[in-house]
Amino acid sequence: MSSVSLKKINSPTLCFFIGLVVWQFGQMLNLSSFDSIYAVTGIIEKVLEIFGLTLIVFSQFMVGKLCFFKNKVIVTFIILFYFIFNNGLLAKDMTIVTICLILFCTNGIDLDKVISNYFWIRIIYFSFIIFLSLVNVLPNVVTYRAEGSPRYNLGFFWTSFSAYSFFFCILYLIWTNKKISNFYLIIITFINQLFFELTNTKTAYFLSLLAIVVLLLQKKHNFKSKFLKKILFFSALILPSLFFFVSYYYAKNAFAYPSLNEIMTNRLYLGYEGLQKFGVKMYGQVYVETIANRSIIDNYFTIDSSLLRYIVHYGWISTIIFSALFTKLILFFVKKNQLNKSIVLILVLLSALTDPWLLALDFNVFILYFSRLFMAPSESAQMVKKI
Repeated sequence: MSSVSLKKINSPTLCFFIGLVVWQFGQMLNLSSFDSIYAVTGIIEKVLEIFGLTLIVFSQFMVGKLCFFKNKVIVTFIILFYFIFNNGLLAKDMTIVTICLILFCTNGIDLDKVISNYFWIRIIYFSFIIFLSLVNVLPNVVTYRAEGSPRYNLGFFWTSFSAYSFFFCILYLIWTNKKISNFYLIIITFINQLFFELTNTKTAYFLSLLAIVVLLLQKKHNFKSKFLKKILFFSALILPSLFFFVSYYYAKNAFAYPSLNEIMTNRLYLGYEGLQKFGVKMYGQVYVETIANRSIIDNYFTIDSSLLRYIVHYGWISTIIFSALFTKLILFFVKKNQLNKSIVLILVLLSALTDPWLLALDFNVFILYFSRLFMAPSESAQMVKKI
């Protein structure tokens, strides 16, 4: 379970990695309760984000060449332009513009080494936030579900953040094909149970249990089966589009499924409200949540499902393109016989049915690999242009 040594990372990749970590510190400060007790935190977040992005862009000058595949250059820039124009400018979501910039800057970067070291930094950071909440440096706010179950935010401004961060850390272990001993599996299962008892975040709890089962199966079978490869191949063709459809259908018909809505803690009704409030257009539109002071208020509104939010926020055309790209990315790893990575992407997609982390790069760093559909990772690429 050791990380890749930073000494083995080439200079452009190291620069990109440091930039990503600095940028993420700004993002992760925003997830914590620092804002509620330190007035300057917002300024620090912006400084970190700008400095981190500067390092990420500078890494491309160190690479010195573009590594796009020759037959995909035009398609790459058309898709980038559409996402920036539709998802960024029309929908007024600069987060998408930032993600597109970071994806472009993965050109010539060894993403495997970036991801390996990044997750250990993230584990240390989140552990530190939780520790500060336990020693009362950060507020450990308690909220209650309708039935009276307590939920501790553990130093974050929302109770589910710590549990979902843990879920993505388990996905990292699957992604890197780590051989986890039974002792570590027991520890991981215990921590998942502990997060559930403290945060009462049901979806993250069951997703993490599913990921732990995958870890166990990976240990026993190593995911080399030709039968599994066929299953994942057909799953890639079906699941992305199916999941988008399911998120839309059940939200549109939310009142026909009251029991399911109760199980999903009112997510279907909130999705229905979002469809009534904004509708779905062909192109992007502004999407506005109603959350004040980072706490639930009387007119609280948000669309929790990443997939439904994508449809509402960015429109049908962008949804079709993104779904096709997700399918292509899963197939990319299936064809490379990296079935563990295909499984991780499907689990990410499954979590996107109920929660908003699909395009949150501070959680779902795996989306960086979308660039590998258009760019080669190293000198082996067909270079198309010198910078």
